Amino acid sequence: MPYDPKAITEDDRSYSYKILWLGLPLSLLLVIGLAFDATSIFVTLSGGFVSGTFIAMAWAGYHDEFARKELAFASGWAVSFAGLVLFSKVIPYGRDFSPEIGFVLAIMSTIFHAALWIYRIKNGAFVGVSE
Repeated sequence: MPYDPKAITEDDRSYSYKILWLGLPLSLLLVIGLAFDATSIFVTLSGGFVSGTFIAMAWAGYHDEFARKELAFASGWAVSFAGLVLFSKVIPYGRDFSPEIGFVLAIMSTIFHAALWIYRIKNGAFVGVSE
C-alpha cells in the first residue's frame, strides 16, 4: 500500500469527531439570534461554524464507518424536517406561511445536531465508551 501524504490521520478524525459536539449549542445560538434579528458577532460565528459542518459533509469519504452511521442518523432527521417544510408549502393553508429561509435552515441544523447528540448519548458517549 503506497504512502498517501494527504490521507486523513487518526488525530484528524478524532478532532473532527469532537468538534461536532459544538454544533448543537452553536445551532441554538444561531436560531435565537435569527429569531430576534440579532446581528451580533455571535450569530456570524455560529452561522459560519454550522455552515462549515454541512459543507464538510461533502467529504464524507474521509469519515470512518462509525462517523458515517452517526451522520446518516442525524441527516435523516434533518432531511425529514426539510420534507415537512416542503409539504407545508403544498397544502392549501400552508402556502400563506412563509418563514425566512435562513431561519428554516437554522432550525434544520439544530435538528441535525440534536439528533447527532441523541445518537451519541444513546450509544454511550458519556459512559466511558470510547469515541
